Amino acid sequence: MPVPESLGIDLVVPTIGRTVEVERFLSAVSTQSWRRPARVILVDQNSDDRLAPTIDAFHDDFEVLHLRSEPGVSRACNVGFRECTARFIGRADDDCWYAPDTLARVAEAFDAHSEWDALCGITCDESGRPTQLRWDKTSGVVTRKNIWRRAIGSTLFLRRSLAESLGEWDESFGPRPYGDGTIRGGSEDGEYLLRILERGFTLGYDPSIRIFHAEFTPSLHDTKSMRKAYYYGVDHSRLLRHYGYPGWYPAWRSAQLVAGAGYFLVRGEPGRARFYGAMARGRLAGMFHSGS
Repeated sequence: MPVPESLGIDLVVPTIGRTVEVERFLSAVSTQSWRRPARVILVDQNSDDRLAPTIDAFHDDFEVLHLRSEPGVSRACNVGFRECTARFIGRADDDCWYAPDTLARVAEAFDAHSEWDALCGITCDESGRPTQLRWDKTSGVVTRKNIWRRAIGSTLFLRRSLAESLGEWDESFGPRPYGDGTIRGGSEDGEYLLRILERGFTLGYDPSIRIFHAEFTPSLHDTKSMRKAYYYGVDHSRLLRHYGYPGWYPAWRSAQLVAGAGYFLVRGEPGRARFYGAMARGRLAGMFHSGS
């Protein structure tokens, strides 16, 4: 039987290892100008109950559905999406938070563009400075060519009917546990976004929709972050191959990162320079990596 649909929005938030950031996200949801129901589906990958006090603090503000999942971002997304009943779904990172008008702008964009099956906004800091990507300044439709300037998972909102058509998140992509005890990988959002396009659905882009997400600034000697960057790169190139991008394209994407590393080195940010360099090496390695 089809699931009864509510008129609100379900916000799926996979989380592990964070508490202050989760509290910030929930606080931002509680101050939204949009007054239709918003439910947060918090998919907890922690092995303890660290989030219980945070969830209890928002008990009177809105519904928080607290679910459990084994580690793995795509796995956690699947756990959360299975419980969605609202007309719209938002996929949020646990270290992002919303501007007060974010959900109102999402609703307005879907109302104005009935042809959009999903949409993305931008990530920025609280001053409005763009973070994570070099975002396009104009709105429009996302394509395979402009996707890396117009779409990222933490700004994704979609009609639940689209989620049902697409099926589950691909658990062979995204940060996931390995037999040696490490968690590595990435590109789960890229896979989902490219699948939207491949299946012939329309993904819109509206830069007036702001998702606050601080720029990541690792220290030069943060070995864990450099390893994470490398495996992000591996999965990114594997994703490009999976979706039929030409062979030269991952190399060009790697060259962009090398240029970025040089830029940050000149600016006196060696940590970010090394992070970009590690990701570039991962992208080159991923051109020849066939495993999952």
